[in-house]
Amino acid sequence: MLALNSEILGLPLDATMTFRLPLSLKEQLTQEARMLGISNSAYVVMRLADSGVQRKLADIFMLQQQRTEYARILRALGQSRIANNLNQIAYQLNTGTLIFTPDIAAQINEAYEAIMTIRSLLIEGMGVKLQ
Repeated sequence: MLALNSEILGLPLDATMTFRLPLSLKEQLTQEARMLGISNSAYVVMRLADSGVQRKLADIFMLQQQRTEYARILRALGQSRIANNLNQIAYQLNTGTLIFTPDIAAQINEAYEAIMTIRSLLIEGMGVKLQ
C-alpha cells in the first residue's frame, strides 16, 4: 500500500477522491492491480495519468492467456496415450510378436522427434526454463 504522502509517476498524492462504481468494474480494476502487484489506488492513478499502462496491461493479459493455452496443450500431450502405445510396442518387440523393421524404426523416430518438438515449443512459449 502507498503511504499517505507518496508519489506515483512523479506526481505527489496530496488529494483524496471517493467515487462509486459498478462492482464488476471494481473487481476488474482490483484484478488488474493485483496482476501488476500494486494497490488499487496506485493502479487507478496510473491509469488516469499514464496511457502506457493500458498497453502494458493488455500485454500482460495476452501473455497470461497464451501461457494458459500452452499449459492446456502441454497437459493434453502429457495425458495422451502415447506412452501407453510405446509401452505396447516395446512389449511386442520383447515378446517377438512385432517384427522391428527399419520402416517401423523410422516411424517411431519421426513420432518421437515431432513430440519433442511440440513439447519444446510449448515449454518455450510458456517461458519455462529447463535445467
